[in-house]
Amino acid sequence: MGGLFRPPATRDKVPEMQEKLIIGRYLELPGFDKSDENDAPGWPAHFVTAPGRDYRIKVSEGSGFLNQTRTSDVFFGQSANKPHRNFRWLHWQGGKITFLSLNGPDILTGPMSGCWVVIFTMAGQPYACHIGTTAAGSTKSLQARGAWAAAVQAGTVTPLAAFNPTRHLAVANSGFDDHYAVITQSQQLFAMRLHRLGSKDTLNRIAEMHEVICNGVVPGDTGHPNFI
Repeated sequence: MGGLFRPPATRDKVPEMQEKLIIGRYLELPGFDKSDENDAPGWPAHFVTAPGRDYRIKVSEGSGFLNQTRTSDVFFGQSANKPHRNFRWLHWQGGKITFLSLNGPDILTGPMSGCWVVIFTMAGQPYACHIGTTAAGSTKSLQARGAWAAAVQAGTVTPLAAFNPTRHLAVANSGFDDHYAVITQSQQLFAMRLHRLGSKDTLNRIAEMHEVICNGVVPGDTGHPNFI
């Protein structure tokens, strides 16, 4: 249900942002954009173009015994010399489907509490989206899921792969864990769990990182967005 998963594997390819997301590494996160945006002109109802703010993962610095604790700051803007440290932020918006083109740096989105992330095409171009559901049965959830289902049924968008990151991660420790999704330019999907230190909300340890293998649309999955 929602795709199988396996640990990330080394590939003979261009380095991507996810290769810097190493289990045990600490990330000093900025305040990511959470602004509400208007529906995108020319798109189905409730589809929103995300601002896609640019960020970069700084080279890690060591601390503690023999510098074994590695921490990377995350800054606004991109690195020209190390593009594999760059990523874009895909914010989520309740009741909306926020999306970004895959023609650019890798994408990070979250925190996830049960929303679906989908890779799809529209007019032949690839995109990634975050379907902004909230509480089960809420007006916003019904709006987002209904908008996605309508766009699929109309043939306006064509889903290629979809997953719910929370299905592939340990249950979040309330108040200290957050789930995220990573989407690469090569259309790989990763589920990531960050464990937040109570003493400093912005400092997070990468506790889990799984690649999720999605074989297209998952038939018969009543939780899948294409079957709402």
